[in-house]
Amino acid sequence: LNTKAMWERYQGLTKMGQSEIARAKREIESAPSSPMVALESVEGVISSLDERGAWVEDLTFPNTVDYMNNPPEKFRGIRTATFLKNANLLIDAIESAREGEKKLE
Repeated sequence: LNTKAMWERYQGLTKMGQSEIARAKREIESAPSSPMVALESVEGVISSLDERGAWVEDLTFPNTVDYMNNPPEKFRGIRTATFLKNANLLIDAIESAREGEKKLE
């Protein structure tokens, strides 16, 4: 944690005038709230779905009965981290598209 840099930033903010604060606030409010998502990323996530609409991949799980002497069990399944990453990317893409539509109105 860089407290010196934070303190310097705070000192700079306390010296700003009302017009500078208003301008900075407008810039923050006009910035998209969700990250812009590349179309290629969305296409990649959608194309990686299987025929059922799931992100299935090779997984392993330790043998809980005798993990010292047996290799991990291999199976196909849905990794939680992959699901969350892909779902969040699609959500961000939808939110970005909606924000773009609002700006066009």
